[in-house]
Amino acid sequence: MINTEYDACVDNMNTNAQNSFEACYLSIQANYDYCTDNAGTTLAGCTNSAAGNATDCRQSAFTQNNANTATAMKELNDMMELVESLSADPLVAVYGPLIQTVALCNFTNNLMVGMQIYNADLGYCSDSQDLAEGICATENAANLGTCMAYLDDSGCNDYLNNPP
Repeated sequence: MINTEYDACVDNMNTNAQNSFEACYLSIQANYDYCTDNAGTTLAGCTNSAAGNATDCRQSAFTQNNANTATAMKELNDMMELVESLSADPLVAVYGPLIQTVALCNFTNNLMVGMQIYNADLGYCSDSQDLAEGICATENAANLGTCMAYLDDSGCNDYLNNPP
């Protein structure tokens, strides 16, 4: 009889503890939801910022590549004008084909170097975005940890600490 009463008492305590635990969690659920929603909003803002910065970075690399290409083209045109001016004088006109060859080689080299710079810049943009998104993820994990700590610190779990 004593064991039956004791078991019923423990069952009743456990049921009451579970009910109190659930009521406690319900009372703080809105705060917890706000916390996790805010963490999600912060993460979205952070990753959007990282993506926006990467877009700006890629545009800057593209703009710089256009400027490098324009400079290479101007140098080529300047050298071709020099060849044309030399062709008027028969004594120096023989250097025209050599200067044309040098101009084309220089132009090709400038374009290749410009593309290497452009591709490196795109890599830096991507690396920067990856780094920023990693920082965002770390910050989000910390924010969610704060939300979980709020649940743990709320005292709701204390209702479940019943002796056997």
